[in-house]
Order: sequence, then structure tokens, then C-alpha cells
Amino acid sequence: MTNTEYWLNRGSIDLENNASFRTMVDAVNCFGRTYKPNGIWTGGVKHPEEERKLIWFPKLYGNAYWNNSFDENDTIIYEKSKTDLNHFSDSMRDAYISIRILFSKESRISPYVFKGEYEIDKEKSNSTDGVAWKRIRTSVITYRTTTR
Repeated sequence: MTNTEYWLNRGSIDLENNASFRTMVDAVNCFGRTYKPNGIWTGGVKHPEEERKLIWFPKLYGNAYWNNSFDENDTIIYEKSKTDLNHFSDSMRDAYISIRILFSKESRISPYVFKGEYEIDKEKSNSTDGVAWKRIRTSVITYRTTTR
């Protein structure tokens, strides 16, 4: 049984269970769509079953594009682009996806660790620290792939 299959059989992923995934594909395949191995090369994928949600994979280690950081309790994550000068203002628009299911990566060799579901916090967001995302749930529902 794959790691993905374990979480699909449970019906949810919960923070208390220390869920982690070797790849982004392994994590995303828990939400109603089957991706091929190495089929995701971006920081996030729209949730196939729930509107206005993104399945997000922020890197927390140094890289050329992002400066992402958690508060001391992992309840707020700040997302700051190093290259896109419009990222902050674009993120503050109402049409922007406002909820994210978060799997963080601490280092190049670490797994993607489930941290919960986060919602944009416009009050805590600022152009210095970045876009703030506040944890609103510690558990998310998994979905098996269905034929459409």
C-alpha cells in the first residue's frame, strides 16, 4: 500500500498523525485526481474537488524565488516572493484563491509535511513580511479519483 493509499483509506489527513509525503504527486493524489509520477513542477495545484482552494508546497529552505517562514507555532506562514514584485498586491485581490492546504518542505531532501489548511490573513499581511496565511483547520478530507 502506498502512502497515498493509506490516507485515502483513512478518509482524511490530520496534523496529529504527522502525515508526510515523498513527492508532491503523492500528496496531491489524495484529493481526487491522479497525477503521473514527477507530474507536478510548480508550488501548488488547484484542488480538484473544492473551489477556491490550492494544494500548496512551500519551500522553507533558501532558494532563489521565495522566502517562506512560519511563526513559532506553525499557525501562520508568511509567503514572500523574491522575484515577482506584484505578488503581494496580486495576492490581496479578492479573486485570488484564499484557502490553501499546506505541505511544507524543510530541506531539499526532506519530505513534504502536512501542516493544515490555511486562509489568507489580510490584516497580518504586509509588503515587508509578505502574504500571511493563518491555519484554520488541522484536518482535511481526502478524495478518491472519480470518473467524470
